[in-house]
Amino acid sequence: MSLEPSELAKLSRYLRAHRDRFALAVVRAPQLDVREELQRWVESLAAGEQRPFRLVDCTSLNPQAIWEQITQGVPAGAMSVLTGLDKALQTKDGDLARLLNRQRERIAQLLPGPVLLVLGELALDRFLIDAPDLADWYAASFAFERETPATAENYRTETSPTTSELSRSLIQARISLLEQQLSEVGLRPESEARIWLELARLYYDLPLSAPHSDPDSSPDLTPGVTLGTQPDPNPDLAPGVSRGTQPDPNPDLGTQPDPNP
Repeated sequence: MSLEPSELAKLSRYLRAHRDRFALAVVRAPQLDVREELQRWVESLAAGEQRPFRLVDCTSLNPQAIWEQITQGVPAGAMSVLTGLDKALQTKDGDLARLLNRQRERIAQLLPGPVLLVLGELALDRFLIDAPDLADWYAASFAFERETPATAENYRTETSPTTSELSRSLIQARISLLEQQLSEVGLRPESEARIWLELARLYYDLPLSAPHSDPDSSPDLTPGVTLGTQPDPNPDLAPGVSRGTQPDPNPDLGTQPDPNP
């Protein structure tokens, strides 16, 4: 087993301590093979404790489909692992996070037992910012990450493109959403701090962002100029006159005598 034993011991105590009531824990696990190993470990622990186990895998699902998975519910006391939400949480509109935040009391009724929300680093930040009320309910946090070379086959992660690789329109939309959240009354100081940190990263990367590309559009050209016919770089110069040989601005004055011979 490659999972950190001391972290597993803490997780084991947490799962055993919570039985018939909703208890949310966030688990940072960016590597997919680590998540799969963690899921098998929780399933084995549940079997040993003679308790139900439920894996809610939401990979590639949209917010509505994810909610439908959650509404199926679990038996009281079940150990649940909720995973695969990274992509949906990292969208610019934050629809899933807001949905989960609104339905937090319903989630607590549907999942009466310990629930492990397994996310990568970026999705975890978005969850804490975009679903502050539900995030405020988490009772514990754990982290599992294997140290392996980035080129190794088993180092597959749930991530999104770096900010500088996103289009400028997506970054601006995210900035608008976060600034709207800052204007809300009753925002917790922790959530406000996370929002300011993300805004700082977005504003820093905005000049580096990829411009919005439209495959049907053509490059901007000067009116009357076609591709292959570039405008004169020195339109103000007389024909045949280069930048280094300017004409005499006062051709009628002739040669003036030296005032101090």
